[in-house]
Parts: sequence; structure tokens; C-alpha cells
Amino acid sequence: MDFDQLQKISLSSVQQSVASLTGVDISSSTASRLLKTTDFTLRRVTNKRAAKEVAISQCQNDLLGWAEDQQKNVIPSADLSSIASIDFTFTSHRTAASTTFAPVGQSPKSATTEVPKYTNCIVTMIWADGVNRTPSILFTHNPAFNLQRPLPKAKGPRRHEYKKQKKFIREFCRDNGIAMKRIQYIPPPKGKSTYYIPEGPMLVRRFFQIYEGLAQSLIYSDGGNSFKEGKCDVLEDLKHRHITYPAHIHAYLSPNDNNLHGAVKKAWREGGFNLGDDVEGCLNLLSLLDIHTNRSSKDWFQRNILSVNRDNVGLLWGDRSDVERDKRRAESRRIFVLGQKGDFDSTSQKDIPSMLQSDLNGFSSRSPSKRAQNRLQTLKRPRLL
Repeated sequence: MDFDQLQKISLSSVQQSVASLTGVDISSSTASRLLKTTDFTLRRVTNKRAAKEVAISQCQNDLLGWAEDQQKNVIPSADLSSIASIDFTFTSHRTAASTTFAPVGQSPKSATTEVPKYTNCIVTMIWADGVNRTPSILFTHNPAFNLQRPLPKAKGPRRHEYKKQKKFIREFCRDNGIAMKRIQYIPPPKGKSTYYIPEGPMLVRRFFQIYEGLAQSLIYSDGGNSFKEGKCDVLEDLKHRHITYPAHIHAYLSPNDNNLHGAVKKAWREGGFNLGDDVEGCLNLLSLLDIHTNRSSKDWFQRNILSVNRDNVGLLWGDRSDVERDKRRAESRRIFVLGQKGDFDSTSQKDIPSMLQSDLNGFSSRSPSKRAQNRLQTLKRPRLL
């Protein structure tokens, strides 16, 4: 209950709760073991404004209601070739953690891979019929992508490096089917060194200027300010119909977030590419976005929006352990409330024949997991003196 109310949970608070509820004083080590047996683990508290916590079961109900409304009232009036979803992703991998094996007793060596100083923004827009009409576009401040940059007049290594980069970009784009217009160099403000391209309405407008031949479409997006200019909706101003995903479930509904960006970034980081070179890394990322869009964008639209129903909505959450955890916590809260009223029986068995009566419920009668069985065996082993 404290967790659901965004209250901080500590060992001392568990000790106090047990003492007040049962009259039994327990040690901090016992409180720690108690938390482990109830699927709680230690987590670092982030310094963010307290957000509204929504249980997964409630998220699923909200998602189903929204998807069914779209399926009945919105999507039937539009052709799949006119339904799209737009979003932003970035090329930064500064937060990516790397691992290595090291001899026992020695610290691992520091990583020698250089991290690019530029963080570029990519606009992705995928379509419900799986056709890649609007391949992703890279926006960057990196002058290496400026193919109009004049070569140094003096012959030397710098001029040679400029020519080499231009040749590499052109050849890579030609070999991988990437149109040169998909690389948009944006000069930084005069007199400033800027390495980060933020998402915003300016990028949205430039994206649709590049794909100016698009017919009026139904476009889904998150509710961020990147699609707004004051009170003006940028997509509606561009003559498209714009629908936003509900904020607390948009990460499940959006085929960009779930799962284009995740699948591509995973393949990008694990593909053995030279991510220390911003030019090579970004070009490979654009190529991977094309591959995954052509391969799976239609399936993601079907799974996330077009074919969602009560039977398959759990697929959007992947691992069902969170759903089971929420069920256990809900049952625990219900039994706790009943106990406060003096009725500790979770079910009434007065009208059940005596031979069928039991003090077991669905949760306590389940067979223990392998991990729990191993822990029990460990506790039963005699200690060596």
C-alpha cells in the first residue's frame, strides 16, 4: 500500500509496520528477507516529480478502450495506406553500459572506444500497410555530413580527410539505398558550438517539406510539444488528421516506440559497427531503420493498434511477470483490509461440504518456483562448524 501511494519503503518502516500489525519485533535482516519473499527489491529513488502510478491491469483496460474506439470509429474510414505513426529517436549512446570479462581479483580495463560528441535526431514515420513511404531522416549539426562544405585550399591531411568522408557518405548511401535528402545538416547558431539537435516543430515541418507529395493522412503521435507551435497543431496545419496516444500508455501503443526504435537500437549496438565514428554509426542506423521498417512495421501496427483485443493485449507487455505481481499485490491488499475488519477468512466456506473445505487459496497453494525450492534446500542443509 505504501508503494502504491508513492511512499518510501525502508527496512525500518517494514519493522514498524510488522510491529504495529502483529506486535512482533523483527530485526532488519528479517525485514530484508521478508521483502525478498514478497517480490520487493532495493531500487534507487530518482529525483523526479512524483508521477501517477497506474497498475498494469488498469493500463490494459485503458489501452483496450482506446484501441476499440479507434477500430470502430476512426480506422474503418481510412485506408491502411493513409495511416501512419511519427516519432523521434536519437543517436546518442552515452548511457549504454558495456561489459567485459576480467581476471578474478583485477579491475576491468577502461573502455577505449571514443564516444561521438554529436547527438543527432532522427524522425521516423512508419505506415500501417508496411510500405516505407517516408524513410527516416537524420538531422545533425555535425559538419562532416555537410556535403556542400568547401574543401580546404591547401593540400594536406585535412583536405584528404574531407574528400575521404564525402566519398564514404556517397558510396554508403548509394550501396544501401539511402537518398541524400535524408541527411539534413543544420548549421549551428553563428558563433556557437552546438552538438545536440533537439526534437521540435521545426524538424516536423522540414520532414514534411522533404516528403511534400504526401496525401492527407491519419497520423498518430505522442502528445509532446514537438507537434505544437503555441496553440497550433503542426500536423493539422499541414492538412493531416492528427490523433495523439494517451500519455500513460503511448509507449505500448506506438509502433515506433514499441518496437521499431528498440529493435533497431539493439541491432545497432550489438552489430559490431564502429559507433565511435559518428558518420559511419549514423549511416548504419539509417540502414537498420529501413530494414526493420520494411520487415516488421505492418506487424507492429497490427499488434499495437489494429488487432488489439482482450485475448492478445498481454503481448504488448512482453513478460507477464508484472501482471502476476500486480495480481498478488491486489490479493494481499484485499486480505489485509479483511483482516483489519476482523475477518481473516478470504473466502466463506459455510455452505461447502466439510470434505471439500480447505484453508488454501489460489496463491498459497501454488507450487513454489525453482528459485524458492533451491532457497529452501539451502536453508535445510546443516551448517559446517
